[in-house]
Formats: sequence, structure tokens, C-alpha cells
Amino acid sequence: MLFIAGPALSTQGDKALFNRVLQQSKQGDATAQFNLGVMYFNGQGVEQNLQQAHQWWLKSAEQGVVKAQYNVGVLYFNGQGGAKSYEQAMEWLSLAAESGYAEAQSRLGMMFSMGLGSAQSYPKAIEWLEKAAEQGHSRSQLILGGLYFKGDDGQGFNQNLAKAHHWWHQAAEQGIADAQYNVGLMYIRGLSVTQNYQVGADWYRKAASQQHILAQYDLGRLYEQGYGGDQDYIQAAEYYRKAADQQHIDAQYRLGRLYEQGYGVDQDLAAALVWYQKAADKAHIEAQYRLAFSYDRGLGVEQNYVQAAEWYKQVAAEGVLEAQYRLAVMYEKGEGVDVDFIQAAHWYTQAAAQGHLEAQYTLGNWYFQGDKLAPDLGQAHHWWSKAAEHGIAEAQFNLSRLYAEGLYVNQDYGQAAYWLQQAAQQNYIEAQYSLARLYEQGLGVERDFLHAANWYQKAGEQGHIGAQNELGQLYLKAQGLAKDHKQAAQWLQKAAEQGYAQAQFNLGVMYQKGHGVKQDLEQALFWFQKSADQGFVEAQFGLGSLYQKDDGELRDLRKAFFWYEKAANQGNANAQHNLGRIYSLGEGVAQNYQQAFVFFQQAAQQGLAESQYLLGIFFEEGRGTDKNQQQAIEWYKKAADQGHQRARSLYELLTSGQ
Repeated sequence: MLFIAGPALSTQGDKALFNRVLQQSKQGDATAQFNLGVMYFNGQGVEQNLQQAHQWWLKSAEQGVVKAQYNVGVLYFNGQGGAKSYEQAMEWLSLAAESGYAEAQSRLGMMFSMGLGSAQSYPKAIEWLEKAAEQGHSRSQLILGGLYFKGDDGQGFNQNLAKAHHWWHQAAEQGIADAQYNVGLMYIRGLSVTQNYQVGADWYRKAASQQHILAQYDLGRLYEQGYGGDQDYIQAAEYYRKAADQQHIDAQYRLGRLYEQGYGVDQDLAAALVWYQKAADKAHIEAQYRLAFSYDRGLGVEQNYVQAAEWYKQVAAEGVLEAQYRLAVMYEKGEGVDVDFIQAAHWYTQAAAQGHLEAQYTLGNWYFQGDKLAPDLGQAHHWWSKAAEHGIAEAQFNLSRLYAEGLYVNQDYGQAAYWLQQAAQQNYIEAQYSLARLYEQGLGVERDFLHAANWYQKAGEQGHIGAQNELGQLYLKAQGLAKDHKQAAQWLQKAAEQGYAQAQFNLGVMYQKGHGVKQDLEQALFWFQKSADQGFVEAQFGLGSLYQKDDGELRDLRKAFFWYEKAANQGNANAQHNLGRIYSLGEGVAQNYQQAFVFFQQAAQQGLAESQYLLGIFFEEGRGTDKNQQQAIEWYKKAADQGHQRARSLYELLTSGQ
């Protein structure tokens, strides 16, 4: 800022003094003319009159009074007492500068650096600023440091950090706060000097004591991070508060974080919210996000989804990833905003495009399911692939499904196995189970029952009932594992107790046969019943068989018929066959060849050899249907082709004369 040079004139008898100085000035006294200009400029002993100040200083300047020359330059620069003229300002400032007046040299240097009154010339600017700086002119020293710090190859001078440090240090020693801060910064960063956090902090403290806002903030950061010494959150909070009180928005935000976390201050979520609000109102993005988060979670304020959504919108529009994702969730669930799947999809897409893995996974789900967006398997594959490549197990599993089922992509069990392997290694239970299935079946991988067993066990140990059942089956079949009925029973028990119908049936069989457990028909009945009640057809058949064939207290032909009928209605060929026998023999029901014929025919059509054989007899003898030797021959042949010897004998007997 330009200022006017002038003597400290007495305020006593200003009017008389003015008259005396006026008379001297009219007589051509150059010093009196200079002083008269000061009195007109300050309104001392006379009404302020900048035109008169300009006129008398000009007279004095023309007689070579240096300070008058400087003041005339200032008036022309500011346009005071006459028209603004940078050219005239430079002319008069040059005269004063040539006489060694530091203020003029400093101002002249600034004008050359800015290209005011002359073509911009950094070399000339530096020349005049150095003249002033060498006289101890602190402002010139500060400006010179800045020019050397930045440098400008295009203007004929290079960056010179050593000179920047030199001049800033000169100004800092004179107490210039900006220079003290800059010297501190150079020590903190190790610019032209050996990095030294302690020395840097010392200079910061000098500047901070003069209310230098950046020094206060940076000291807060040093104490918070522990650079150059131990972390000191109390000191950090103190300096952040000083800067925050001066409206430094980063300091307001950082102070809010300390209150939220309880570092250096007592934890106070309400106080954190106050500081976040101050910074957020000045468009501090991180503060806006924390403010949104506070309203979202009810931290230091009553939970308010509407306020949270409003702040999230502002932050999301600035590209903040987590805000975009959370806003998408709010639109999906209707938290603080109306449910809007289009808006939700928009923000999920914005977050996903920036690499938010949950957003990518969710978009894949939406495009696959087609209930919130138009179904698009290509987009599902695209987003699941991105999430899968970054280790999201759920996405890896879903991607494997696309390859296994040939959805959008060519069916490729190798790729399915690859992605299942990735998810399984992260203990994703469904992937472990599905990978075991591929190893058991030899799809996309070499068939390997041991690997299948290993993955079934991993999933089973996490409680996957299908895996527990399959592992039990491998122990029973000795596939990849040594046959072990006891282990089989233990794994089947785990699945059965969780309500898995197939395991309940298999466990019932083990109790029925006494494999791995003590034979116990009551337990067999219990587990068959559990499974059958869930509609598991093999259990329904097993239950019917147990009631029919038991020779003890369990025998109950009415119950046997009931469960056989349920199984038969689900297409179980053995149950259909047994119902045919019950009706044929009249066991527990009235003998009925027509009904027997119906059930034998159902079972025979499913390829059951014994039913095919008996159906042949029914056609040959006309039981429950008209006699039909040709039909009898055909059914005998079907059974004989499966190795049924009695059917073969009857077939040969009937066809021997043909």
C-alpha cells in the first residue's frame, strides 16, 4: 500500500502554523512547500484539499525535495488530487528512487513487476527492490523473497530459493509476520536449507504471535501430525482455534475433527458440529461431508435425514465419493428424500465410475435383477467385473454365475471356477460350496473329490447346510475321503438340525441302517418325518417304506399308504410301484387291479423294470385293463432290456411262436 511521506507537525496552533508555512511557501521555500502539501493532505490547520496538496508537493518536487517527489508519484499512482497516471507516477518515483529513497525504490520495483507505467520487467523490478532491501526496507525484502521463490524463466530471472530465503530471513528478523511464516515454511519443507521442523516451528510461532493465520493453522497441523516432535493434540487444538477464530476454514474443519474424536479437547460432538457448520457455510467440502454425516448418524445433533441429504447433495455434486454413495442409498431407501430409483441409480453410477466398490456391486445387482432398472446383463457383467477385480467377493460370486449359466457371456466353467476360487479364498461361503460342486462334477476344473471335500468342509464349518450334507455324502461314498460313517453322520446331523431336508433324509437312512450311529428306527422315523414334512420326496417314500416293512410297533399300512401317495404324486417311481403292489395285493386297502394298473403304468413309464414286468403281466392276464398281448410283449421287452430275467423269460415265451 502506498503511503505519504511527511513530517510529524505539531497539532498546536495549526492555523497560525499553516499561515506561516503558506507565506514561506509563496516565497519559494522548498521545504515549506513540502510541509504545506502535508498540511493540505491531512487537513491540518486548513480544510483537507488534495488538489492543493498535489500542487504544493509538485512545486517542492521540482526543486528536488525527494520526499515531495515520492508523494507526487503516490498521488499520480492513486489518482488523488488529479487524474491517475501510472506514467507520471513512475517518472516522479524514479527521481526519488535515484536519490536513494527506499520507499520510492520499493514502489518503483513493484510497478515494474506489475507492468504499471512501463513495460513489465522483472529484472528492473528486482534491481530497484534490491536497492531498497539493501537499505533494510522490510517490505521490499518480503517481495523480493516472493519473486525469487517463484521465479519466471520467461521474464529473464530464474527461481533462486537461496536468495528467497536470504531476503525473507532479513524481513523476518525485522518482525514481518509474512516473512517469518515463509522462512518457517522453507525449513519445514527443506527448501534451500536443511529440513528442520523445530526451526520451522519456531518461525511459525513468531508469525503466529502476530496473528498470522497461516502460521497458526500450520502449527496446528505440525502438532497434530507430530512432525519434528511428539504429537500434541492440546497445542494443535489451541492453534487451530486461533486460526479458526480468524475464519480460517481448514482450521475450523480440523478443530471440528478434534472435537469429534476427543483429541486435545474433551470429546464434544455438538461443538464439532458448530465448527463443521462454520466451515461448511464457506463451502468447505470435507466439513460439509462431516456435517452431513453427523445429521445422518445423529452425532451431536438429533438425527435428521432431510438435513443429511441436503448436505450430501452439495458434497456429492463436488464429486465426493462417499457422499455420492450414501446419497444413492438414501434415494433407494427413501431416507430424507422420496424414494427415487432413477436418482439412486444416477448417484450409484457416479460413485461407481470413481471406483466405489459397493456402488459397482449394487449397480450390477440392479441391472441383473431388473426391478429398479431395465434389465441389462451387459451392464451387470460390466459392474460386477469391476467390483470383482478389486476383490469384492459377492461380485466375484455373481460373475461366476454369469459364466456358469452362459448369461450375456459364453458359458465358461473355467471362468466360473476362477471367480469362485477368488471369492472362496475370501471365505465367501456360497462360493466355497459352489466351487466344491464344480470339483465334484469336474466342470471347469479337473474332477477332484479331495478338493471338493476341502471346500465343502470350509463352507460346512461356516454353517452351510448344503456343504455339510454333501461332505457327509462324500464320507459315505468314500469319494476323496476314506469312508467314515461316523464323520458322515456328524456332518449330516449339523445340516439336519438346521432344517436341511436332504440331510434329514440321509441321516434318517443312517439311523435306519445303523451306519455311523447306533441303529434306531425311532430316530430314523423322526428324521424321515422332518424331511417328508418339507416335501422331500425320497423321505416321503422312505417313511412309507418304514411304515410298510417294519415288523414291529412302527408298522402302519395306513400311514405307509399316505406317504407313498404323497411321494407318488411328486412322481417318485418307487412309491408309484409300491402303491401298485398295495392295490394289487390288497394290503391295508381293498384289492383294486384298476388302481394297481394305474400306478404300475406310471412307474413303468419312468423306466422302473419291476413295474414294466408287472405291467406286462397285467396286459397279458387282463388285470385292471383289457387283455393285450402286444402291449404285454412290449413291456416285457422293456424290462428284459434292463436285465429283468423273469420278464425276459415271458417275453421269449410269448414271441417264440411268432
